Amino acid sequence: MSAPLRIPVLRHLAWLAQAPRLYSGQAAFDSTAYLPHDWLQTLQMWEQHPDLAPSILWQPPPRRLGAYFETLYAVLLQHLLGWRIEARNLQVIVEGHTLGELDFLVTNPLTGKLEHHEIAVKFYLGFEASDAVHWVGPNSRDTLARKEKALRERQSRLTDRPETAALLAQRGYGPVEQSRIFMPGYLFQPVGRALPVPAGVEHVPDTSHWCHRSRFEPEAGEWVLLEKPNWLGPFYYPGPAHFQDDAVILSAREATEYARTLERPGLLARLEPFGREGGWQEVERIFIVPDVWPGSSYG
Repeated sequence: MSAPLRIPVLRHLAWLAQAPRLYSGQAAFDSTAYLPHDWLQTLQMWEQHPDLAPSILWQPPPRRLGAYFETLYAVLLQHLLGWRIEARNLQVIVEGHTLGELDFLVTNPLTGKLEHHEIAVKFYLGFEASDAVHWVGPNSRDTLARKEKALRERQSRLTDRPETAALLAQRGYGPVEQSRIFMPGYLFQPVGRALPVPAGVEHVPDTSHWCHRSRFEPEAGEWVLLEKPNWLGPFYYPGPAHFQDDAVILSAREATEYARTLERPGLLARLEPFGREGGWQEVERIFIVPDVWPGSSYG
């Protein structure tokens, strides 16, 4: 078994390229269908020869996870898949009123057609209420059902509007042939339970869980507090000689003490030894949430 990529941004990009999608309906974009057979070797080559990689990867990551995700998606499209990006974050404004924003306008090299891609990366925790199972974000105002509906019915259909067609024509573009949705992410099951996964969600690993902070009882071993952008993909600690993250490694006791101080959701990962160089690899991740989560705003 080969070691994971040592450089975090390349590891995040590798996860993004093949991550489970939380939406796989008719408008879904499946990046794996377009990946070249040697895409992983390309990332490994970039790790060995950073000067050959897109320079954007070595810039300080944006503070917002969504903006960082957009950067990785642009690299995936342009440098791994070979698609041409025509525009990003293109606002549609009519008489001073913003109707919306096109995340990506791209040309599909296989068809030569113009496509519109709406993207998001999301993390949802399964919560069973008296009426149904809800998949709720760490910020409980965000739910999988709401986000999927917004992407499907509003954001991805912005190119159907005549105002958008007029804007694109002004910029020299023809009609958009297809609008697609790309929403990878994680679903977190409550500790000790397995709730039914919503229809349209691809298989997600059973190593992602959540619990209220007062009920957190970590297994013995090493833990790490995952700060953004290390939410994207499995964490890997290659050993002191190669370590480049600002991650904090915790014992089970320290992880418990940390959880007790949480006033907002926090993400922890359990690590196990990997390789001969003192490396550690994530084998489980747990969202710890305040005991009052999710409150009443998720409904």
